[in-house]
Amino acid sequence: MCRVSALIERIAQRIGAQGDAQAAEKIMVLVNGIVDDAFRTHCRIALPDERTLLVSVDRPSLVYTMRAQWLHQLVRALSGARRRIVFEYGSAGVKLARVGL
Repeated sequence: MCRVSALIERIAQRIGAQGDAQAAEKIMVLVNGIVDDAFRTHCRIALPDERTLLVSVDRPSLVYTMRAQWLHQLVRALSGARRRIVFEYGSAGVKLARVGL
């Protein structure tokens, strides 16, 4: 399993500019600090643009459940860093590592 710093680096590379690396790091740390192992197992995080956090869920039957469980917590945790959080079926983005690894 990758370390969180490696995931942050990959996200920064995907979104392009080096200035976005700090924003990506902040978002990854915030999200990783509030989600549980079920989220880490079934979801991937991507930042397709500067205003969107994309949560890709690996099972269609879990998309609604994950959205219902995590949307409000993510909105509160990101408080202004992102305006839009999208949950969808797919495999875009990177998995979060377990906290403490």
